[in-house]
Amino acid sequence: MLNLSQQKGHSQITSITQKNRWQTVILSPLWLCLLFALGIRIWSAHHTHGIIDGDEAVVGIQAEHILRGEHPYYFYGQVYMGSLEAYLMAILFAIAGPSVWMLRAEPILLSLLVVWLTWRLAGALADAAHLSPFAQQLFQTIAALIAAVPPLYDTVVEMRALGGYVETFVLILLLLLSVFRLTRRWRAGASYKELGWRWAGIGFIIGFGFWVNPLILTAVFAATIWVVAFCIVELAQLDSQNQADFRPALRSFLKRLLLVLVAVPTCLIGMAPAIRWGLTHHWANFTFVLQLGDLRTLNSLLKPYYHDRLSLFKDQLSFYLHYAAPRTIGGALPGENTLLTTIHTLTLGLGLFCLCASCLLFL
Repeated sequence: MLNLSQQKGHSQITSITQKNRWQTVILSPLWLCLLFALGIRIWSAHHTHGIIDGDEAVVGIQAEHILRGEHPYYFYGQVYMGSLEAYLMAILFAIAGPSVWMLRAEPILLSLLVVWLTWRLAGALADAAHLSPFAQQLFQTIAALIAAVPPLYDTVVEMRALGGYVETFVLILLLLLSVFRLTRRWRAGASYKELGWRWAGIGFIIGFGFWVNPLILTAVFAATIWVVAFCIVELAQLDSQNQADFRPALRSFLKRLLLVLVAVPTCLIGMAPAIRWGLTHHWANFTFVLQLGDLRTLNSLLKPYYHDRLSLFKDQLSFYLHYAAPRTIGGALPGENTLLTTIHTLTLGLGLFCLCASCLLFL
């Protein structure tokens, strides 16, 4: 009788827990953020009146060629930006036929994935910071709303089928979330098997992302900083232990660190399309990435103005500080009046604060 009552009590608790979990999912503010994102993008797409530029047309043409049996590796005429977007577009074309609206549908759908991944990353950061449930939900909601209604320049880039930008945003968020969860599970003492699988997933994302767009290397750099900072903190904590516990703990730490090698083969698997194409094209795709920033590859019209890398770096830094950051982070637009400039200066400060806060939450 006691066992029966215990089983009934356990089943009731499980049922209540599952019910509460479903209620949390259904009533989540994430749905509101996704609706905002979808509504704004559909409205924006409608008001473009079906106008696309040449690059977007090429993606659509490539998608149609895929449906006819072609298997491209890269955007036509380039040695970078893999054809993932064209393959995804081909699926939509196969379902609903080729049209401008299907051309817009693919990045719109992926932008919803950007919002969801932003929500998940914000949740992971908030959980690591031990925020209260209310503060955590507020933090996630603000982050997801910013992803749902980003500055105009970001929205335009997300919505345009230019060969893989929104796909890169998805992969970057997935990489950052995966690396963050890896370090959290590492600190929690997860098994070698689990950490190995996590490293394998990270390696695949990096390799696949390199094929889609080398811009993912910026996220790889950020993720590397995260892992290095984590390792430094872990080693500092080990150093504070007594001598008897130090060596076993250090040995365990090094074994877990060596699991990073698992990412190498999966990275090569993810990079398989790039490797396959490179084999038959003298590795032009890899050479292109290695030559980025080389003055010899600089546009001939710009060469008279830049005689060394330092001058080029200074102008690039100035460009990002005065144009890219205010517009992509703060939402500024050219030719603004004083009021809008003031507002967007505040939003720029808020955006930079959020970026710094996210970094601090990680640490």
